[in-house]
Amino acid sequence: MNTIQPDARPPRGRHHADLAVLWGCSAKTILRLIHSGQLPAVRLGAKTYMVADVDAAVFYATRSKGLSASGSSGASPSGGRPWGG
Repeated sequence: MNTIQPDARPPRGRHHADLAVLWGCSAKTILRLIHSGQLPAVRLGAKTYMVADVDAAVFYATRSKGLSASGSSGASPSGGRPWGG
């Protein structure tokens, strides 16, 4: 018997286009990350994906960690973006 816990809630997330605005990139960049398997997401429709906030935070933190220490000039080839483009 499956029962739903009263305090069990689905993880909060963002639409892939909203995440693109937040990260300063295009929605196509986010879709490429999702399709390549680098960014976990749930498909909601034909062209709509939801990325859990925790997955976005982990991705951003792991990708941006190396950027701050990448050079003494402070400028990275990727423009400071964790996805490198």
